[in-house]
Amino acid sequence: METELLAGVRAIALALPEAYEEPAWVGTRWRVRSRTFAHLLTIEGGRPQSHARAAGTAGPCRILTFRSSGLELETLRRTGPPFFAAP
Repeated sequence: METELLAGVRAIALALPEAYEEPAWVGTRWRVRSRTFAHLLTIEGGRPQSHARAAGTAGPCRILTFRSSGLELETLRRTGPPFFAAP
């Protein structure tokens, strides 16, 4: 999954204090103090199923999920596509 998208997310994520990158169950994730704040993965053939359902696609499609809360999260939820709540 070494792409321009991955390289761009990596550069931004790793610039944050205490951030580190690791392989996830699928894709790549970035964490601070063992809490995931961003996850880049590919949906292919309807897998992972929970993400494919939430995104409304069987793929192929790359998605970036990130941790959000409060007003920011509510704003993203109301915005709709391409934003959606991950499972």
